[in-house]
Amino acid sequence: MNEVEIDRLAQEIHLRYRKHWKAEDGSADHPMSVKEWGDLTVAEQETNRAQARDITTKLALLGCYVVANDDGNSRRLVLEDSQIELLAVDEHKRWMRQKVEAGWSLGTPRDDARKIHPMIVPWAQLTPEQQELDRQPIRNIPDFLEMLGFGVEVADAQT
Repeated sequence: MNEVEIDRLAQEIHLRYRKHWKAEDGSADHPMSVKEWGDLTVAEQETNRAQARDITTKLALLGCYVVANDDGNSRRLVLEDSQIELLAVDEHKRWMRQKVEAGWSLGTPRDDARKIHPMIVPWAQLTPEQQELDRQPIRNIPDFLEMLGFGVEVADAQT
């Protein structure tokens, strides 16, 4: 994927994040869910871009790679629950690395100004709702790829 596609995908990742976490009463359950893409800080936008860039790495964990679906012959990715879980755990690890490299540390309550976040913990220590933050974008990967005109192929096991 090129950087234009990554940026488009990052914006879609953020849009779906906002939709997923916006409460029925219009309030927000998570700080970034109230912000439009253009209102995000550069660092917040880059968080979404990093997640978008990592999709090809995640697919490689499943033995798949992204291909242009120009002729309509590439298959749409279908993820099993066990694959969603595997990739969600991987996404959480990626997110934690990104946070720690940016100077964030574990703490409560969350404080963006001081770079303190309560979710910089191993996967097993997250609540089910917190784990869902990582599962949801994984479930969206097939739609994201299709939106950009991509499909997946399985890597040749003989190579």
